[in-house]
Parts: sequence; structure tokens; C-alpha cells
Amino acid sequence: MTNQVGLYEKKYPANWVVMQNRILQAFYEMTLDEKRLLLLASSVVRLIDATEKDTIEITAKAFAEACNIQVDSAYTQLKDASETMMRRFFSYRNERGSRVNVQWVIRSIYEDGYVSLCFTDEVLLMLKVFDENNPFTKYKKEDVLKLKGEYSIDIYHLAKKHEAMSSWTMSLEEIREELALSKSYERINNLKVESSTQALKK
Repeated sequence: MTNQVGLYEKKYPANWVVMQNRILQAFYEMTLDEKRLLLLASSVVRLIDATEKDTIEITAKAFAEACNIQVDSAYTQLKDASETMMRRFFSYRNERGSRVNVQWVIRSIYEDGYVSLCFTDEVLLMLKVFDENNPFTKYKKEDVLKLKGEYSIDIYHLAKKHEAMSSWTMSLEEIREELALSKSYERINNLKVESSTQALKK
């Protein structure tokens, strides 16, 4: 794994977000700040070849600068996001077809000005292993972290995942299903238009 991570580091430096495509289905219920926290942590996980024992530290200052928010606000947003993420879990089917529930993080500590997270092995896999069996999407952090809309990061990820195609269309129903949108989004004008516009321009 070490040699692979060395290759990833050269190919995808710290200012790039790289994650498996299946992570989109796993984190759609997260708040905007939880997603921001995960995106910031993703490159650290990748570059140090993190295990469940490794703590990933994100400072309030780095969070504020990356997301273009005030530092005072970042302290509270970072604390709330880390505490909420601690209660999150997602599910998948294992090779025997059994449903497996997995927490995102196994430990979350908020210190004065930064948060420390320890991710589970399943999450670390989605943030470190990229190959033909684990399709992935990559983009620069600065292009996505300043997005403000509730679903802006999700739509951005979708757009980047399909950008190599000469054309790409999705029906409203497909978008609703992909992002697990509520019934209130049955009408197209209820989607966050500004979010999709920002995402597709990148």
C-alpha cells in the first residue's frame, strides 16, 4: 500500500480531493459543514496512508480559509460538524449479502481551535484506493469548498464524475434518486439552481 500511496501523492497533491464515487451515495445526508470537513480530511488521509489509529487534524483556521468563512464562525461550525459526523453511519452489502452498518468515525475530539478524527477502515478505503475496481473522482479543493448551497457539493461531484463524457444528461427523477432528495424536490424549480450552475461551470 505504501508504494501506491507514494504514487497517489505524486499524481494527486494535497490541494486535490480524490475519493471513490461510491462515497457520494454514502454522504448525501451529511450537512454542508460535515462534507467540507470530510473533503479537507481526504487529502491528509491519502497522503499519510492513514489507519484507524491515525488522527486527522483539521484546524478552525484552515477550515475558515478553505470555506471562505469567518474564523469565529468556523470554530462553532467545525465543532458541530465533528460531533454530528460521530453519530453518522452508512450501510452496504458484504460478499454474503448481509447488510453491514458502518460508522464514519470511531473517535472525534474537539480541542482549542482544531478537531481530531479517526476514520473507520471502510471510509479510509474510499479515500485511499483508486483503481478500475474502485472508480473515483478528483477535483481541486478550492473549486468546491466555497460552494454554499445545501446540495452544491453533491451536484459538483456528479458533474465532475461525468466531465469526460462528450455530453451528459440526467432526468429530475435520476437526480432525486442519486442525491436521495425529499419529495419537496419533485418540481425542477425547487432544486438549488445556483448550486447546479456553479457546479457545472467548473
